[in-house]
Amino acid sequence: MKPKIDPRRLPIQTLEEKRRMSHELRKTGMTRKEIGAIVGVHADTVGRWLKLNERDLSLKKRGRKPGSLKQLSDEHEKKVKRLIIDKTPDQLKLDYALWTRQSVRELILHEIGIELSVRTVGNYLKRWGMTPQKPQKRAYE
Repeated sequence: MKPKIDPRRLPIQTLEEKRRMSHELRKTGMTRKEIGAIVGVHADTVGRWLKLNERDLSLKKRGRKPGSLKQLSDEHEKKVKRLIIDKTPDQLKLDYALWTRQSVRELILHEIGIELSVRTVGNYLKRWGMTPQKPQKRAYE
């Protein structure tokens, strides 16, 4: 008996082949449990596969579409990128000498009115091909 595998971890082509094989084995009169033992998945998974239309066993790409949950619109992104490239934080009356994730966060809040987490700002900067800079060290007196 083969050990059970998690089908979600399989490449799409392998998973589609296992689904087709399950349908073929079912035609020979095998039970879900027997098919699961041969294919290497749980009998309940085989049952879900057998409910699918045999002509439509192909899988679509998994997961969310890229950019589906973006908080900034394309127009807002262009505006922020343009400001970051053309100006420095102190020119925009921010208390920073370099563009950091925190300074970009404050810029977005001031210019667009959307509050983002520092991590989200870092993700936007990475997507735009920009690297955040370390803040300038200041002497405390």
